Amino acid sequence: MVLCGDPTLFIIDNKHPTKPFINGPLAGKPRTKYQYSFTATDPEEDNIYYYIDWGDQTNSGWIGPFESGEEKKIEHSWALKGKYTIRTRSKDNNNLLSPWGALEITMPRIKIKTYNLFLLQFLKQFPNAIPILRYLLGIKI
Repeated sequence: MVLCGDPTLFIIDNKHPTKPFINGPLAGKPRTKYQYSFTATDPEEDNIYYYIDWGDQTNSGWIGPFESGEEKKIEHSWALKGKYTIRTRSKDNNNLLSPWGALEITMPRIKIKTYNLFLLQFLKQFPNAIPILRYLLGIKI
C-alpha cells in the first residue's frame, strides 16, 4: 500500500469534564415538582451534555449541549414515598465522560410531631423530671 501526500499524526490532549455538582431540595412531597441545578466544567471549554438518573427508574437521556460551567435547571417529581439518589454525569463534544455526581433525597420530608416538640421542651425546662417519668412508666435502666 502506498501513501500519497503528507501523513500527519494529530495528538489531541483532551480531558474529561468535571464531576457534575447537583443542587436542590433534599426532601419534599411526592407528586410535587422540584427544581434541581446541574453544573460541570470542561478543561478545554468544550460544550457539555448531561445524563440524569432520577433514582425512580426514569432518566433524562443525554441533554445538551450547554456551555462549560453553565448551570442547567431541570424540574422533576417523584410519584412515590421513599429515598432516592439523583445521579448525573457529563460528557464533552468528544464523548469523554465525567465521574458520576450524586445527591440523596427523601420523599416525603420528615415531620416532627407536635407532641414530641412539647415533650422535648418540657424535658429541657425540667431535666429532673426524667427519673420521675421513668418511675411512673416503669422503665428500669
